Amino acid sequence: MIPEPLPVVCLAVGDALNDLYVTRLYNMLVRNVPVPFTLTCITDRPRNIPGDVATLDCSGWDHMVRAGMRPTTRKLRLFDEQAIPFTEFLYLDTSLVIRKDMGALLQDAFSRPQDLVISGGMSNPGYNSSVMRIRPAPLRFIYDSWLSGDVYEQIVPGDQDFIRGAVAAKGRESQVALFAPGQIVSYRLTRTLGHNDPDEARRRIEGATIVKFHGRDKPHQVLDPVYNLFKLRLRHLRRLREGAYDAAFFRNELRRHWR
Repeated sequence: MIPEPLPVVCLAVGDALNDLYVTRLYNMLVRNVPVPFTLTCITDRPRNIPGDVATLDCSGWDHMVRAGMRPTTRKLRLFDEQAIPFTEFLYLDTSLVIRKDMGALLQDAFSRPQDLVISGGMSNPGYNSSVMRIRPAPLRFIYDSWLSGDVYEQIVPGDQDFIRGAVAAKGRESQVALFAPGQIVSYRLTRTLGHNDPDEARRRIEGATIVKFHGRDKPHQVLDPVYNLFKLRLRHLRRLREGAYDAAFFRNELRRHWR
């Protein structure tokens, strides 16, 4: 059952994405969450964000910093029930677009018996931590593994591979479920698919509740005509026809949903 109000948590650290991303996330939640909700932003500095968004200061989480790991590795403290004031909550990255009503996704996530519901890997195998339904207390072993200094194989040095490594090392796979295929899709991979199969790319976008912008090309860049004109990738310069399709993919829909 979806809790009411639904606790939603996001993370904004450093300067990689500006405060507008938190505001846009909040506005998308207002339009697409079918139950009352709260949004809490874990942040390392004051932010210019809507007054209805609560903040949780992580500027003192120095123990979450490790050489070679991304700043967003602070996500691993989502599994510390003493730091997060919710017994069960939804986590969302700010660099995603909610394109339709979230009722079905939320019902699926909060009806699962597993303690963690997470998106499957996009560019790499394993997990993608952009969307998670978390029960922190029974998942404390992930945070404790970080505190113990454990190191796992890293394709990308950050929280996603650490979660995967801790779950596997501790034999806790039964506590994890994946969101249903197609609920959360990658903008970058779907855009690439569109070069050869535009109908299938469109079908995947239209079936998705959430479109995740990982790696290069965040929403503000996709909508920036200067970025699209002067910062096209080398393959766009070599293959102008594909480059034109690539630059336009999802742009009109993005203008509607990410506002």
